[in-house]
Amino acid sequence: MQHESPEQIRKSDLLAGFARLTENDASELDAALLVARVIDEHLDAEQTRAQVLKLAEAARADGVDDVKALLAFLDGQGFGQGALTEVDLTHSSIDWLLQQHQALPIVVAVLVIAMARGLGMQAAGVNYPGHFLLEVNDQLIDPIGLGVVRRDSLPRPEGVPADELFSNANAMMIAFPCSTFSIARFFDATTGLIDWPVTNDTSGRGPPPVRTSLHPDGLPEGELNPRHVKELGVSNRLLDRTAEIAIAAHRSPRRTTIVFENPADRTDESAPHYISGLPHGSLFATEQIQRVMRTVGSWSKCSFA
Repeated sequence: MQHESPEQIRKSDLLAGFARLTENDASELDAALLVARVIDEHLDAEQTRAQVLKLAEAARADGVDDVKALLAFLDGQGFGQGALTEVDLTHSSIDWLLQQHQALPIVVAVLVIAMARGLGMQAAGVNYPGHFLLEVNDQLIDPIGLGVVRRDSLPRPEGVPADELFSNANAMMIAFPCSTFSIARFFDATTGLIDWPVTNDTSGRGPPPVRTSLHPDGLPEGELNPRHVKELGVSNRLLDRTAEIAIAAHRSPRRTTIVFENPADRTDESAPHYISGLPHGSLFATEQIQRVMRTVGSWSKCSFA
């Protein structure tokens, strides 16, 4: 009998958790805790949940009973720090938000939604184009500044029906860490010129490529710089989990819309960002993303390169 490795057991447990999110009583906090577990395998999710509930109890003890008071309470706790200047994977974790009072807008929104509901208010995420918002007791909230937003103050994107503009969110925006997919790895930092195949193996060059267009899932071990084997392995494990989460979300009854953001594919000769002679290994060419695309079936792409 073949025994599962700890990594396989962890993956199965996470996938089972995401499958349970399709149940009607699953909340945004449940989803956020699972995402946090993907980021930190040592996370005690129930302890993090207890921290959120404790924060809601503190708000109730302070007499918080409306939207204005809730936002003021959270601001007083240090959660209204505004937009992040630098972003990494930890900013997608609600545990990091509770510890450092900084996170992506959608993570801050989850905290506000969980607390509002705990205090007897109606709350939900809002699928506004280009910027995640939330609605609490019919008031539109910007999670970045923890402030109320007037609907008529927001731009109206052309072609988006009014009834969809402020609809509840059923989408996932996945900004996967791009370090192993960056075209900067094909350049020598000391000269600013393309250095592929790598001729300068000094530290001043900068990190070498770990993926190419021929090997988007990673260079063969014999061609991979030994100093970057672990980096590639960690990135691929995270991408495996991310793809499984995206597929589970799309297969759920909500048919979640999936959006991936990453550097544009520089090997596309029909695109203005094409670079001749640079065998860029793009995220969108990986086996994991191709699997997501096959599952979704209908998809489109755009580039801001």
